[in-house]
Amino acid sequence: MAIETDVLVVGHGLAGAHAAYQLQQAGKSVVVISDEQYKASSVAAGLWHPLRIRSVEWSWLADEVFPFAHQTYSAMEKVWGAHFFHPKTMVHDIPDLNFQGVWKRQMEKLGSGLGFREENSYRPSDTGMGEIQEAGWLDIPTFLQCSKKALGGNFIEATFDYHQLNLKEDGVEYPGIKAQMVLFCEGNRIALNPWFSVLPMNPAKGEVMKVKIEGISEKEIYHAGFFLIPLGDQTFRFGSNFRWDRLDWNPSEEDASTLIEKLEKTIGRKVEVLEHRSGVRPANHSRRPFAGFHPEYNQLAILNAFGSKGVILAPFFAHQWVLHWKNGKEMNKEVNPKTCKMPKIKENKTTFVP
Repeated sequence: MAIETDVLVVGHGLAGAHAAYQLQQAGKSVVVISDEQYKASSVAAGLWHPLRIRSVEWSWLADEVFPFAHQTYSAMEKVWGAHFFHPKTMVHDIPDLNFQGVWKRQMEKLGSGLGFREENSYRPSDTGMGEIQEAGWLDIPTFLQCSKKALGGNFIEATFDYHQLNLKEDGVEYPGIKAQMVLFCEGNRIALNPWFSVLPMNPAKGEVMKVKIEGISEKEIYHAGFFLIPLGDQTFRFGSNFRWDRLDWNPSEEDASTLIEKLEKTIGRKVEVLEHRSGVRPANHSRRPFAGFHPEYNQLAILNAFGSKGVILAPFFAHQWVLHWKNGKEMNKEVNPKTCKMPKIKENKTTFVP
């Protein structure tokens, strides 16, 4: 007998986990199908902060998404009885006097939330460090494990087969499941999706390591074209780079060596690599996620492409998507796929996926 549910969510990274949570909070039933093998969220560092560092400007929708994210993660921790959201001050290494001037001017312009330190506690420098007070990191593996546990039998570990999805007037059918709609939260696998593959994705590969460094501060996150997130016991999460020309999931020893060399040169200390992983971030050219419905098929929706800001953007847009579906609340035009050029598909079955 088929499981009947309101929404079938495909993918269980940050987007899928937040979508499932927001749907349940809204009183809707949900089933999640996820292939756990290649998932960017499972190898992401989880760093979050509200600044576009190069221009020293608040990031897109910062005044809305950051308060909502804090509220959501705090509520999740209480509901799930776990701790995975870690606010922590971040300091940015100011490279020269010119950028120091930019930072100080923007401090006055933007008001609270930014600071400046004359001394650099990580390397010899006369240009100081910028301070970002609202920053931190999300323990994404713990977060996803809590979400999976909360879903219980409504979580299915499997590769979603697009060939098996049938669109009906009153919803969708998938082997063993009937739902009102499908919400695709599948990261870079969206490139294989016959209904949404036309969306302009621009994925980027990054290397993330766990390293041991003796004798440096563990009080804050350090940023200097790379990041160091303190984990305790002189260990740090370290990364990351962006590569658009090599999108495999294999850790690159060449890229890791380049990053380690840069880190050791910056802080003047030896670095021991304890773990090394890589992942491919789902992002698009506009640096905006996708959230909304297919322009032709109301049974198909998407919540995807959150890139490096996923920790903060995913809770907000998962909530917005639920309000859009339930109450007809208009989606932000910058994320709505109906504003993108989409192909017209005559049949709901496709041979696009080999």
